[in-house]
Amino acid sequence: MRSLLAIFLILFFSASAIAQLAFPIPRAVDVTGYFGEFRGTSRELSYSGHFHTGIDVSTGGRIGVELIAPEQGYISSIIINHPLYGVALVLALPDIENIITNEKGVKLLFAHLDSVGDFSTQTGRRVGDIYRSLLQAFPQEYVEAEFDPREFPVSRGDIIGRTGDTGDVPPHLHMEVRDMGSELYINPGYYFDLGNPESEVQILEIRAGGRAYRLDAGANPLIEVTEGTSLSVRTHVRLRHNVSPRRIDLFIGDLLVYQIDFSHFTEDERYMVDNVYVNSTETIYWFLLKTQNEDNIITVNRWDSVDLSEVQQARIVVRDHWGNSTERTFRILLQR
Repeated sequence: MRSLLAIFLILFFSASAIAQLAFPIPRAVDVTGYFGEFRGTSRELSYSGHFHTGIDVSTGGRIGVELIAPEQGYISSIIINHPLYGVALVLALPDIENIITNEKGVKLLFAHLDSVGDFSTQTGRRVGDIYRSLLQAFPQEYVEAEFDPREFPVSRGDIIGRTGDTGDVPPHLHMEVRDMGSELYINPGYYFDLGNPESEVQILEIRAGGRAYRLDAGANPLIEVTEGTSLSVRTHVRLRHNVSPRRIDLFIGDLLVYQIDFSHFTEDERYMVDNVYVNSTETIYWFLLKTQNEDNIITVNRWDSVDLSEVQQARIVVRDHWGNSTERTFRILLQR
């Protein structure tokens, strides 16, 4: 059932009609960080390794770009002095369908803002006054102020803030889509049109145990494994910056044995990066292809159905958000 759901979501995700929301800043889309990417441990910020919970887009190095409400809703909360997000705003959209649960309502979080509110609307003026009062009262403390749904209504196209570099990052906009309870992180690409950039999916090498094998086009190396041998692949999507793929499929013969799918994950799964990544950084991604896990990211795991007593042909297919894919092959054999 999980596999059928994953296939349905991928097909649905690929349709151009999915994007429902206006893009939140008035400039061309330039994705600099993708959903589910590896984010390492920060002892300074007391944060352990985790999946990237949203998508980052460039503001052209500028601070103060207008942040625009993508749809009618209300301001649910504002956040100041968060160790990762800096200044953030949470916008609730009660009429937008949650693509994962089919329930009504999602929340959007916009982070690293320079300011919240705007003088162009009554809501913008009032929430801006509260934001400035919070900064004055709590110049360094982390505070999240939550509001009644009737307090700060917004219309599609309203200016609700300005982008910035708070949270000690270069200027950009981080945007998330969550369920109304903020327990589920959903790939924002379901809701926002992320453009059609020139992207290239690169599969660089595969590692079995302590040995690495190049996966150049046309190569078909023989990889010998034992029952306990780890298997991982180094891959990324090349834009102006390396970003992580949308999906990774491992086939042995004709059988889909393993699948990593960055569609959604829960708050509990947010920190389970070691189930998916190994020896990774925020620009170099090694994905595990052989584990005991199956969850909302590892959507297929059929290693117990594989017979490697004889050499088997295998292939890895990696896809990006924009419909591009690359495939590489290798042979695999159980070493006795």
